[in-house]
Amino acid sequence: MTVRDVKKVMGDERGVLDYLIDMRDLSALVVDLAYSAVLLDDKELAKDVIELENRIDQLKTEVQLKTILSRLPPEEAEGMLAVLRLAENTEQISDRARAIAEIVLHGMKKHPIIKEALMSGETGIYKEQVNPNAALVGKRLEELNLIEAAGMQLLAIKKKDGWHYMPTDAQKIEGGDSLLITGPRDNKKLLDKLLRK
Repeated sequence: MTVRDVKKVMGDERGVLDYLIDMRDLSALVVDLAYSAVLLDDKELAKDVIELENRIDQLKTEVQLKTILSRLPPEEAEGMLAVLRLAENTEQISDRARAIAEIVLHGMKKHPIIKEALMSGETGIYKEQVNPNAALVGKRLEELNLIEAAGMQLLAIKKKDGWHYMPTDAQKIEGGDSLLITGPRDNKKLLDKLLRK
């Protein structure tokens, strides 16, 4: 880390909590994307896992730096040590997700048991394309609420310019978009109906 990097972190008004929330959200996403990359044999998703893992590494460094620069009184030192450990462990989660994604990037031959393991259980991961005539085309995510409608969580949207992770409520669905979704297998038919009608 350079002096310029240190000054950048010092000038950032976000606190340690903001960094930890970003790390938490990204680490949850990166695990889902890593499994999705393996399940779908999608190199683009796998490459994005690597990029997100690098971002989490950077956030961990920034948390450490913010903590060091905070000049805390001694009675708060133990609590901040817990913050540093949380940041370290969260970053290690993303390291494991990267290792999973590298299975795809290195073109390793996958045993059928891998897909079976990823497909078992009550929750599935789906990459679905939106029919141009579907009722949800042109609607913002806040209008759709996939969780209420089909009990699903939208992880990402693939548009013409690539994947958009953790999409905002203002983002619109367009015909031809690909959605990366996770949720209960029992609700898959309801999801298909929403995407195709």
